[in-house]
Amino acid sequence: MKEFLKKKNIIFSAKRYGIDALSAMAQGLFASLLIGTIISTIGEQTGIEIARQIIEKTSDFVDGYYFSFPFNRVHMLAKILMK
Repeated sequence: MKEFLKKKNIIFSAKRYGIDALSAMAQGLFASLLIGTIISTIGEQTGIEIARQIIEKTSDFVDGYYFSFPFNRVHMLAKILMK
């Protein structure tokens, strides 16, 4: 059994599991948060652009617009209405 563990580079130690494993998990968490932020920003920018295009194409024959935003995204309204 010891030979197999040595061959596969499996070492039971506090450093290996306390530092190396937790460090890898922290890097994975950071990467997922970063990617999530990038995707969220791209989604918001795309939604703002689509809303601007709809307003531009329909402004001649509508009386007004109703906006409904996801939770904590009201700041998008200012970006939609600014030109």
